[in-house]
Amino acid sequence: MNSTSRWPYCPSSALASPSSCWPRSIKLSSPRVNNVIALGSILCYASVIVFGIDRSQISTENGLKIVCACRAWLLVFGFTLSFGGLFSKTWRVYAIFTSKDKTKKIVSNAQHDMAYSYSGSSSY
Repeated sequence: MNSTSRWPYCPSSALASPSSCWPRSIKLSSPRVNNVIALGSILCYASVIVFGIDRSQISTENGLKIVCACRAWLLVFGFTLSFGGLFSKTWRVYAIFTSKDKTKKIVSNAQHDMAYSYSGSSSY
């Protein structure tokens, strides 16, 4: 697929196969981690909307319990995902610059996932 016919295809397949159409600079910025940070931010913004729901807008007591639980869980999961992704990127930069071997240092996706799981488990 040449580069001119590839661009109309990119928006529809960006999440399915990012390596086929994204430039090298986006690939180097860890797009999977960027997606985790974006998802966490969206959940935090959604929690703001749920925090805006007033008690007078809810008719049942059970509905109030659900809204209160959603407030907390959206904010907790959103913060955990955002912080975990940012921590993973910070760890990646640290690993690259403190490497004893000053040649090319490659941090794999599995290492990103490991750093992310450490930051996610520490928030509970």
